[in-house]
This record gives sequence, C-alpha cells and structure tokens, in this order.
Amino acid sequence: MNAKDSLHAFEPNGCKSRQTIIRRAVFDGNKRFAVNKALWDALSARDQAGMIMHEVIYEHFSKLGEEDSRKARKLNALLFSPELDEMNEGKFWLFVKKLEVPLYP
Repeated sequence: MNAKDSLHAFEPNGCKSRQTIIRRAVFDGNKRFAVNKALWDALSARDQAGMIMHEVIYEHFSKLGEEDSRKARKLNALLFSPELDEMNEGKFWLFVKKLEVPLYP
C-alpha cells in the first residue's frame, strides 16, 4: 500500500517501499487512516509516535495547500532528532522558513 503523495526521494536496490499509514478522505463514516497492522506492530513505541506526529503535521500542511508529504517528513524528522535540543527558537524558525512551510495567517 503506497500513497501517491509520498514522493519518496529514492528506493535502495533490492528494497520495496511500503507505507504503514495512509491518510484518506472520509466517506460514509469510514476511518481517516488505513494502517498496515503488521508493519505498525513491528515498530517501537517511539516510531509509532513519530508516525502519528507525521500524520498530524501533514494533515495541517495539506489543509494549508501542501500537495505532498515531503515537508511534513522533514519537520517531523527534526522534531524527533537530538538536533532539536540544540536549536534555539531563532534557528527553529529559520529551519521552518527554509522549508517554506505554509503557516496560518
């Protein structure tokens, strides 16, 4: 199961990209996300938290006009990295500005 908006930058030789969670439009009371249970269960609690955070970030970005999840992945990676602890507020906002992340008016 792969979403069309993931736009993976690369796929190593011999590997196949598989997505754990896909966000989808909600119709007739269906669930917002499709989750591959086998992949989800293989993740650590930290990785599951990262997946959920990615979906929250991407949900907001998509409502503000982003058409793919690349920027959400970059911001999420920063939020879960030790680099965040070393950043001051100015550096964080510079990172966000360079991403050209849509912000609320």
